[in-house]
Amino acid sequence: MIFVAIIGRLFAILVGYALAAFVAAEVLLAASLVGAVPAMETLFDPSLEILVVGVFGALFIAWAAFVPTVVAVTLAEIFSVTDIVFHAGAGAVVAAITGGVLLGVDPVESLADFGTWSTTVVLGAGFAAGLAYWLVAGRRSGSFHRFLTPASAGPRRDQANRETRHQPGEQPVEHPQDPR
Repeated sequence: MIFVAIIGRLFAILVGYALAAFVAAEVLLAASLVGAVPAMETLFDPSLEILVVGVFGALFIAWAAFVPTVVAVTLAEIFSVTDIVFHAGAGAVVAAITGGVLLGVDPVESLADFGTWSTTVVLGAGFAAGLAYWLVAGRRSGSFHRFLTPASAGPRRDQANRETRHQPGEQPVEHPQDPR
């Protein structure tokens, strides 16, 4: 049972990550098509179809953002963080780190220099990716923990039923079929 739960959780994480990368690629593509981000024009060719560029852009973003995303997802799963704000913020931080590395900017400086359009669009793509991940997998972060914890230390259900076969105020009646 635990094996199935973990495999199901990993599948949800993988699908959520793929959708988040696709959403981030589409946000960056839309920003480059309207000319908001001149630095992004080198990553995406506006003459190609949006879906094709979105898929290849998503593959590129998924490759580039893999390590910081693994850290964020692992933290969310270990601590069972299901908050939408955490996932959107983690997406923005991952986007700042990844965008900073791809564009040759220090991630701390890219967060500090929030006034530029490229930084704003990259952070917006990260927010959108974090929200997309939350919709697919983040809402149930850490859900496999219930399979890892042992059952409660209280009496089993059948033992509790045997002990309450009497009316309130009466002494419990021993039944011959009880193996006690």
